[in-house]
Amino acid sequence: MDYKKHPGKEIKKYGEYQKKNPVISIITPFYNTGKEIEETYHSIMNQTYPYFEWIIVDDGSTNEESVKLLDELSKRDDRIKKFTIKNGGPSIARDYGIKNTSNTKYIFFLDSDDMIDKTALECFYWTLETHKEASFTYSTTVNFGTREFIWENYFSLEREKEENLITIASMVKKEDLLEVGCFGIKEKAMYEDWNLWLKLLKAGKKPIRVSAPLFWYRQSENGEFQRANKNQEAAMKYINETAADIPDNILEAIQFPRVEKNTQIDLDKMILPSYEKEKDVLLFFLTEKNSIEEIKELSKKYHVITFSTSPLDYTLRQGYEEYSDVYDLSSFLDRVDYLAFTDYIVSSIKVSQVIINDNTYGTYMISYLSHKYKELNLKNDNKELEELIYELSIEKDNEAYRKIVEKYYKDKFDIDINKKEKNPRRSRHLKYFLKRIHAEKDFYFLKTFYENFINLLKSIIDFLYSLLLAIPAFIVFLFKCIKRILSKPFR
Repeated sequence: MDYKKHPGKEIKKYGEYQKKNPVISIITPFYNTGKEIEETYHSIMNQTYPYFEWIIVDDGSTNEESVKLLDELSKRDDRIKKFTIKNGGPSIARDYGIKNTSNTKYIFFLDSDDMIDKTALECFYWTLETHKEASFTYSTTVNFGTREFIWENYFSLEREKEENLITIASMVKKEDLLEVGCFGIKEKAMYEDWNLWLKLLKAGKKPIRVSAPLFWYRQSENGEFQRANKNQEAAMKYINETAADIPDNILEAIQFPRVEKNTQIDLDKMILPSYEKEKDVLLFFLTEKNSIEEIKELSKKYHVITFSTSPLDYTLRQGYEEYSDVYDLSSFLDRVDYLAFTDYIVSSIKVSQVIINDNTYGTYMISYLSHKYKELNLKNDNKELEELIYELSIEKDNEAYRKIVEKYYKDKFDIDINKKEKNPRRSRHLKYFLKRIHAEKDFYFLKTFYENFINLLKSIIDFLYSLLLAIPAFIVFLFKCIKRILSKPFR
C-alpha cells in the first residue's frame, strides 16, 4: 500500500449531473485545521454520488488564516454550508450540525483533516439502502501521517464494549441518530464517537462493516483521539456506563464479504443520479487475468469504471484506482444486488461499452443488459450461460432473479410458463428451474444434510482405516510380550 497516494490531492470532475435535493448530510467540525481541509474538500467534491450537503461547523477557530481559508472554501460550491459557534468541542459541533441539516435521510461524519475514497458515499448509500434492517455503516480504514497501517477488524459486540472498532467516518440513518439523542456529550475529548456507537447498539441498531478501504484517517500527535487518551479515566466513565446495560449478542452485524441475502432493493425509493458524460465510459469487469497495464491503456480513450466481484487486494485496488473508478462489489453488496448496481451504473453514467471477459457474475448479466441496452452490442457466445444463471439463481430467494431468468427464456425461446409453449423441452426446464428457486430452503437443508453426512462418513472411514493399520502393529507387540513372558517368567 502506497500511503502517499491518498485521495483528495486534486479535484477530478466526474461530470455534470441533474440537480436534486440532498440525500446525505456530511457533518464536519472545524477548529484551526489549516490547509489539510483543502484535501478533505477535494475528496468530497470528487464523490461519485453527488446528492449531499456538506455542513462545516467552525468550533470557534482562533487562527485567522484558517478562518479565512474556511470562508473562501465555503463559497466554492452551493452544497457547502458553514456555521460558526462558540468553542465547545467536536461533540457539540457535530450535534449542532445535525440540527441544521436539511431534509436528508443519512448523516455522514468526516473530520476536517481526513479524506474518503471517491466512491465512499455511493457505496455507503447503496449498502444501507439494500439492507433496510441496518442503521449505520463504516469501512476499513487507511491510517496515514505519523503512522501508516490498515485498520480492519471484524465487528464483535463483546469487543466493541472493550475497544472501539468503528471509525468516526460512518454513515447513519438520521432518524436513528435523533432517537438516541445524537452525541449528547458536552465535555471535550470524551471518546464521543465510541459512546455514540454504543448508544446505537444499545437501542438495537445494526451496523454494516464494508470491507473496502474507503476512509483515510490522518494520524497526528495532537488529534482528538490522542487528547481523549490523556483524559482516559473521565472518558471511559461514559463508555462504561453506556456499555454496562448492553447484553452480549443482542444483535449480529452485517459484515462483507458475505454470501447470504434474502431481501430485495426498492429502487423506486432511491435517489439515483444521471450524469452527462464528458468522455466515453467503459465498464470493465475484472478477473484474475487482468493487469493494471490493460486498464491504463483503456483509460487513454475511455473514462474507465472497473468492477470486482470478489475481494480485491488493497495494493491491487490502489493500482487500478490510478486509471479508473473502482468498485469492489463484494465489499458493500450481496451478490443478489450486483445486477441492480450494474444496471444503475450503466444507466446513470451512460456507459458506452462493457467488457466482461470471463467474469462469472458479469457473464450471467449479459442476457439482461443486452436486452435493456441494445446499443452496447453485447453478445453471448457462452453456451453454458443458461446453466450458469441456474446455478447462481438457486443460491438466493429473490423474485428479481426469477423475473430476469423468465424473461431470458421467454425472449430467447419464445416460451411462456403460463401458456402453451413452442418448445416443450425448454419449458419443462424453465418450470423445473423456477420450482427450484422457490424450494431454495429445502435445497439448502438437503445440501447441508448431505455435506454433513458425507463428512461424518469420511471421518468413520478414516478411523477404521487408522484402526486397520494399527492392528498388525498391535499383534506384533502382543506376540513379543507373550514371548517375553514365556521365556523369562516373573519371579
